[in-house]
Amino acid sequence: MPKETSLQIYARVRGLMPWEPKKVSLKVVGKTVQNKAGKIVNEYDFKAVFKPNSTNEQCFQTIAMPMIANILKGFNAILIAYGQTGSGKTFSMLGKPKLNIVGILPMTLAYLIKQKSVTKLEISAVEAFGHHVAKIELFDLYFPHNQTPTWGEKKGNTGQEMHKAIRKKVENMDEAYSLIRYAHAASHFAPTGKNPESSRGHVTFVAKVYQDAPDGSNNDLISFFLFLDCAGSEGETAFTPDFIASVDKTTLMARRLEAGCINTGLS
Repeated sequence: MPKETSLQIYARVRGLMPWEPKKVSLKVVGKTVQNKAGKIVNEYDFKAVFKPNSTNEQCFQTIAMPMIANILKGFNAILIAYGQTGSGKTFSMLGKPKLNIVGILPMTLAYLIKQKSVTKLEISAVEAFGHHVAKIELFDLYFPHNQTPTWGEKKGNTGQEMHKAIRKKVENMDEAYSLIRYAHAASHFAPTGKNPESSRGHVTFVAKVYQDAPDGSNNDLISFFLFLDCAGSEGETAFTPDFIASVDKTTLMARRLEAGCINTGLS
């Protein structure tokens, strides 16, 4: 692919939650996001900017479809959701099943399943999580032991190799949604002052796409589509007075340690 089109950066601006202050410093002007801090206005240019009234379907069509076209040509692709805690990354990537909102990942899997050229589709999922930067463990989210809600019983590995992660075959749309929900349930998430369901680790889903070789040989044409749902960057403002008052000191320390690992991983 031409160098100028191999990397594209998009921005998505979500609406305010009912409990958030109504005063905002951010403004969208075309493909530019302006952020006013005092008298200084910083501007950031993007390939496209999705406003609060945008849908996951619109994001899928604009962002993912060109990448899917390349996947079907035999290329690999990576889609990364990066941003502040509570900014809507998991909402965009995975959706919100309780509200019947479908994310970009399940939309992609559903589209790939329908393609005649795709002979097999598999998905794996691994989460990077830790309380100390010197010991970040990788958790295979399809490993049955990691379905426990008790974090201490989950089994991670500092030397987990992605190609050895459990792969699940995806055969229909319902199965795709089910496998994504299953993996997400195995990940580490907990409430913070800014997000009632904050991802505490970086989660990577890998879709392995098999197609018949274009030269007619018996070999498979294999492509990988990686979806990285990063945990959100956090500062002390994530630990609001109400949140601090609602948890014990051990829980508060755990959230702060996780935040340190998250921020280090993002830097």
